[in-house]
Amino acid sequence: MPTTPGEIQTILPLCAVAELEIGTPRRVIAEGMPPLAVFRLEEGFFVTNDTCTHGEASLCDGFVDGDEVECPWHSGKFCVRDGRPTAFPAVEPIKVYRTYIVNDQVCIEKPGNSPHDEAAAPIDHGAQP
Repeated sequence: MPTTPGEIQTILPLCAVAELEIGTPRRVIAEGMPPLAVFRLEEGFFVTNDTCTHGEASLCDGFVDGDEVECPWHSGKFCVRDGRPTAFPAVEPIKVYRTYIVNDQVCIEKPGNSPHDEAAAPIDHGAQP
């Protein structure tokens, strides 16, 4: 698990911490990435793909309840911590990204540049590198 900037291969800043409200996701478009959803919860920051795996809707248009986001189209739900579906018709998980706070910016490790890209790897939500 990386703990210093030298151990993080490539970080990708997404948005300022101050721009996020608890429980209100923000859609972010970053070069070379699918649309992303940035979540600020009481216990930290979480980043997932923004597109529902069931119906192609933007999860940022959905409802956040605790650590779950509900798709606005068909009411499927996902846990934003690990991406697992928590309510039908969602059955395929959404991708989650290792998340850091660097210089008051929410950042992720750019996929393909880290040994931590595997879905089973733990995620440091809002950790300082």
